[in-house]
Amino acid sequence: MKILKMQGSKDFSGQTLEYYIEKLLNKNRIFKGARIRLTIYRNEGGLYSPDSNTISWLMESSALEDEHYEFNSKGLNIDIFDGVHKPVTVLSNLKTTNALIYVLAGIFKTENKLDECLILNQYGRIAESISSNVFLVKDEKIITPPLSEGCIAGTMRHTVMYLAKRAGYSVEERGILETNLLDADEVFFTNAIQGIRWILAYKDRRYFNFVARKLVIELNQEIFNA
Repeated sequence: MKILKMQGSKDFSGQTLEYYIEKLLNKNRIFKGARIRLTIYRNEGGLYSPDSNTISWLMESSALEDEHYEFNSKGLNIDIFDGVHKPVTVLSNLKTTNALIYVLAGIFKTENKLDECLILNQYGRIAESISSNVFLVKDEKIITPPLSEGCIAGTMRHTVMYLAKRAGYSVEERGILETNLLDADEVFFTNAIQGIRWILAYKDRRYFNFVARKLVIELNQEIFNA
């Protein structure tokens, strides 16, 4: 909100949001795993020069099948979407309603019968996937693009990095090229809804899932011990 010059109100706080999350879940009778989507938008008026920077917001809830994260027994088949590169700006890390590049990548995924695909940044390096952050494993070291590469600042990305370090893994944030992808031992995706999903194949390259499987266990333990 600060980056987008949006003005909150005195009663717009984490405590307020927590109250409405609980109220919404009770109203919709969701008592286990749930997805909460919060959309904050600038109030109308002024076209490209807003009359006001005050905000309104909308919260939605939907039930999940499980209240814990399941490890995907069938690995994903992926490729790189090279149709449009994602620009790296101060806005790149924000999850906004402008999803055009992800829609085009999704069409590419469907046309090529893939499970997911990777999105490149303006430098031709791997930034993320359609709906997730990306991690590589090479010689027990976990590698992920830094936020300066233009990826979304995912909450699960932050959590997995924390859990990996706590489990004794070395975690490095650096740019990732296709050559790094081909040289990796493992590749996995992370997002808040699906947790950790391991990648089986990129083109003719096949991957293991030892680290990804262990981190799913760590993730579930963290949730239920919270």
